Amino acid sequence: MPANSRRAAIVIAFDHLPVGFLGCYGAEQVATPRFNRIASGSITFDFCFARRTTITTPAHDAESDQTPEDVDGHALPGETLWSTLQATLERDGIRSTYRHESAPASEEIPSTSEDLPLANLLEDSHDFLAGHLGESSLLWLQARGVPDRYVPLRNVPIDVDGTHGIDAGDPAVAPCLEALYRLQDPRRADDPVRHVETLVNAGLLQRGRLPQSPGLDRLNRALYAASVKAIDACLTSVLDALDVPPERQPLLIIVGMQGDCVSRHPQLEKGCPPLVDEIVHVPLIVRPPGGLALGQRSRALVQTDDIVATVHRWLAPETGTAPSPEANDDASRDLLQVYAGESPERTAALLEGPRGCLGLRTSSCSLLLPGPDDISPGEQLRDHARMFRKPEDVRDVLDVAAQEPETVTALCDDLAARRQPTGGAEPVSD
Repeated sequence: MPANSRRAAIVIAFDHLPVGFLGCYGAEQVATPRFNRIASGSITFDFCFARRTTITTPAHDAESDQTPEDVDGHALPGETLWSTLQATLERDGIRSTYRHESAPASEEIPSTSEDLPLANLLEDSHDFLAGHLGESSLLWLQARGVPDRYVPLRNVPIDVDGTHGIDAGDPAVAPCLEALYRLQDPRRADDPVRHVETLVNAGLLQRGRLPQSPGLDRLNRALYAASVKAIDACLTSVLDALDVPPERQPLLIIVGMQGDCVSRHPQLEKGCPPLVDEIVHVPLIVRPPGGLALGQRSRALVQTDDIVATVHRWLAPETGTAPSPEANDDASRDLLQVYAGESPERTAALLEGPRGCLGLRTSSCSLLLPGPDDISPGEQLRDHARMFRKPEDVRDVLDVAAQEPETVTALCDDLAARRQPTGGAEPVSD
């Protein structure tokens, strides 16, 4: 495409979207045909990690009475990344538009996916593609993702086929099932808000607050599956918007800004920094205009921040630049060039979490360090490091830091070197 052609880009960023529920990432417990269809003409990145996360857990938020999610007073990662990209494009005179998913009133519990606020948000893609004909431009759609207490709860599979193994006789689960039954039967949904509160009070439908029993874990997974199913249904409008001639199609990016732990996690319960793979491993699907004849996969190590360079180079090919071979390993990369092998390989992904916790994710291991406020004065962060071997330890269950001190030291030194230019953190070693 000529450099002076008008171009469009659409980014659909979900505040929270775990990879473990998408069929294009191998999930089988919920059907996601629209995600799969988009991925079939796109590049699916298997190893994308969130640069910043805001999820915390009760173990890291003991002094707060509030629901432990999106703490520290920081903007959500999607909003932060959008602001960076907007400023970058503005310097080149490129128009950008931001839309976010509105939260409905508590009494508005929809009965179908078409009634969800997300469906209205994604409809903006139609108007955008019809109106960008005069200039290159970006549309950023920021969605809440999962879990969503406004999801059509009548679609929750309550162990009809045994997929989630929900035990109706579990005393912790029974009140929640009763609430769901009432929500699913319009004749019995006398007080839908109260029934939703029953689920929330049990630790369901919340980020960071994990259910307190295995039975509730399984029910929570069913609720997450229903949320993802509803999100997938809303993508119909995106597929319709792409039904235009290739020269008018946009660069489409679908990304989760952070994942989530759907069920109890043994390491998080022991105070592990909330940077385990379930939280930082996120989906990233990049569809070039016109799509690909066959969907492709990339095993390159990429991060959510790479969206900035990707969109910038697409909309401003004359000024957008990719990192040189000597560039900082943490510099934003054009994902299309990464897939084509035209961008230097990233050796590690820097992770930043709430309360100053840090992590370093490589292809062979994950190093996690607590924040400075979570250790006693005089102690070194590296003494509290946790390390998990990858890709074998999928759920970050076996901490091998004590068995591999030399590796921990090398990774801590690497992490300190990466943080030094920004001055954003205390050193992790003397």
